[in-house]
Amino acid sequence: MSYLVAALIFAVSFLGYSNQYALPHLITWITSGYDMDLTDFKLAENGNPVAIMKIADMYFSNQEFPMAVLYYKKASDLKYTPAMIKLSQLYKSGIGTPKNKIKANRLLLEATKLGDMDAIEEIGNSIKESLDL
Repeated sequence: MSYLVAALIFAVSFLGYSNQYALPHLITWITSGYDMDLTDFKLAENGNPVAIMKIADMYFSNQEFPMAVLYYKKASDLKYTPAMIKLSQLYKSGIGTPKNKIKANRLLLEATKLGDMDAIEEIGNSIKESLDL
């Protein structure tokens, strides 16, 4: 355990991670065994949507759904379409957030406007589902 504490202190002190991203994410990362690189945390801190989504995926895989939703929202706000699709699915299912089909569909529509083919497929599936096809 002392090795773990030393690694956290090193990451926070020497790699320059701010309090916003450092300790809570690093603890989750180490305890979950999720495959991420420490540089992903720094990239996320600097607003990289791919790295932010990796943090969201880490929380999701660790079943910390409200935290996953928070980070999918952050990546979605940066117009990262894979995060928009995932967040849409969470709104639709109510995992980590109250069910909200309107928000789910708005995210999918926005992702399709950005040209994401997976979002177009999701909308098609949603229409099929609503028509019981």
